[in-house]
Amino acid sequence: MVKGNAHFFSTGILFFLIITGAIAWQWSKIPVKPMPSGVTGPVKVYAGDGVTEINPVKQEIHREFDNLSDFSPYLPQAVIASEDTRFYWHFGVDPYGLGRAIYINLQDRDVKQGASTLTQQLARSLFSEVGRENTAGRKIREMFVALKLEAVYSKDDILKAYLNRVYLGAGNYGFEDAAQFYFDKSAQDLDVGKRPP
Repeated sequence: MVKGNAHFFSTGILFFLIITGAIAWQWSKIPVKPMPSGVTGPVKVYAGDGVTEINPVKQEIHREFDNLSDFSPYLPQAVIASEDTRFYWHFGVDPYGLGRAIYINLQDRDVKQGASTLTQQLARSLFSEVGRENTAGRKIREMFVALKLEAVYSKDDILKAYLNRVYLGAGNYGFEDAAQFYFDKSAQDLDVGKRPP
């Protein structure tokens, strides 16, 4: 009996060391400080002729706000309510959301639920090393980078970076570019009644 327990214990130690080594190796692969500068301007998409713009850009430069308070007070609240209700609670990865998504996806035998937090979405958006493919490896890299971001930056810094740099369609990165494009107004002036046309 003692021999079996010793084998079980040594297997557990080996497993722990392998996991710890993998975490340390992944942790060192992608530096998060300083945070990548983001985008330099709206993305223009051209037709096959190389001349005709498919998505006309209303402003030529990308604008980012320096402070979270520069955005409409409704905007951070609305983003957290719709994308990541436990943003101020979790550490970059939401174990409840992850557990829920795994349970529902296994039950339905299909990917019906995601579990990405705002921090994970920011990691995917800013760090090309994370990748864009829909694989378990990409999800793990995304989690590692999210954990690193949360270890280095405050929640408000992460939320500000998300609001300034997340892709919002039609070549718009960040809520200021998107507000100008969709509503012809600044993200400072958005209110709860605004919806894209």
